[in-house]
Amino acid sequence: MHNRILLVLGVVVSLHAAPTPALSTKVASCQEITQPHTTVALTQDLTAPDAQPCLNIHDTSNISLDCGKHSISALVSPAISVSNVSNFSIQNCVLSRTEWAATLQVIGSTGGQISNNTFGDSSPTADAALSVSISQSNNSTFSNNSVYGSYSQDSSSYSSITGNTFTSTQAGSGNQAAAMVLSRGGHGNFIYQNSINGNAVYYPGGRASGTDDGILIADESNDIIATNTIQNNWDCGIEFFGNINSVLVKANHIQNSGNVGIGGFYFFSMSNSTISGNTVVSAGGLFYFSRIYGLRPSGDGLPGDSAVLFQNNVFQNNTLQNPQLAISISAAAYVDLVPNLFNNPPELGLDYLQGYPGPGYTDPLPSQFQLSGNTFTHNNFGMSLPAPFFGNHVDPFSGQALPYPSGLVVDGGGNICAKPTVAGYPLNCHSN
Repeated sequence: MHNRILLVLGVVVSLHAAPTPALSTKVASCQEITQPHTTVALTQDLTAPDAQPCLNIHDTSNISLDCGKHSISALVSPAISVSNVSNFSIQNCVLSRTEWAATLQVIGSTGGQISNNTFGDSSPTADAALSVSISQSNNSTFSNNSVYGSYSQDSSSYSSITGNTFTSTQAGSGNQAAAMVLSRGGHGNFIYQNSINGNAVYYPGGRASGTDDGILIADESNDIIATNTIQNNWDCGIEFFGNINSVLVKANHIQNSGNVGIGGFYFFSMSNSTISGNTVVSAGGLFYFSRIYGLRPSGDGLPGDSAVLFQNNVFQNNTLQNPQLAISISAAAYVDLVPNLFNNPPELGLDYLQGYPGPGYTDPLPSQFQLSGNTFTHNNFGMSLPAPFFGNHVDPFSGQALPYPSGLVVDGGGNICAKPTVAGYPLNCHSN
């Protein structure tokens, strides 16, 4: 299509302005970067001044930074800080671990391309090292990076986290990180084909080192978590926190989880989600879903809880191999979100014994438990553990069996599990 033109005082003027040429600059010192349309090439290793980022990119657009494999170190601040920037790229940087801050911090920015970098270093540390922190930043791509420590993103949507290697460097018994990869309060995020190693080393009755979860998703919707390799975590390979809606968890390989492969506990609700084709090896069980604490008030950018939800979810073609009861849940899977006022045992149902973390929290009414339509099809729970546990079906005082919650579980057929002895069990277990 021809450009439209104007004739102004005999001069032909194009209505389509020419693109702004990029300004190329070589950098050999720590500095602020605010000039838009700038290509930055690092020419040597840098060390940040005390309590300041080395490279502070802010309030600008169209910035391309290539460190050329040079390193940037900082003591108590991020080595690189990005804030209020649109369309930026960071590549080929080596950012050394800092004492109190993430090596890279991104705030309020869009369209970031972060690739082929190294964050943190492989030397052991007693701290729960956070290497990358991203908040309120949408439409970013984080790919093919080596991360020593944890990655955290908050209130960020449409992010792609693909092809990275995440390795825990924690040593010592304290300060375990919550997860190697954490995403909270966003939607439409894509976590794909990453290698995640929590490096958990444990012994009976104690913890020596390592990270709690491989991936932790909190209060998100429409995420895809697929084809990741997740190993050596204290608790879960993948854990959910808060309200989870329309999430796909597919074809992940989870190995050496101290509790279970996939679980959800604190303020947990899940709806319209699919858990499919995942393999869990050497863990305490395949799934563990319960509810700790009651309904939350609104706050921190999130709406309050109106109900406890576990409905219209699909669990299909998942496999448990070589179960190891490091923490022991004594069954191939647990789904226990039904009201359990007596808390026996305390880890199941609503855990009123632990109290609430602040004002405004309420106990849900029976009508606020919406638990129905969860289909289990062709899952292999194995035969060495008791069949999956669904609901509070044992009276805590008499020990007598109670009816299973009507409609909680739908048998889609083909599930392999040990046949339970309790009447009315919702799955027709097959031996092979």
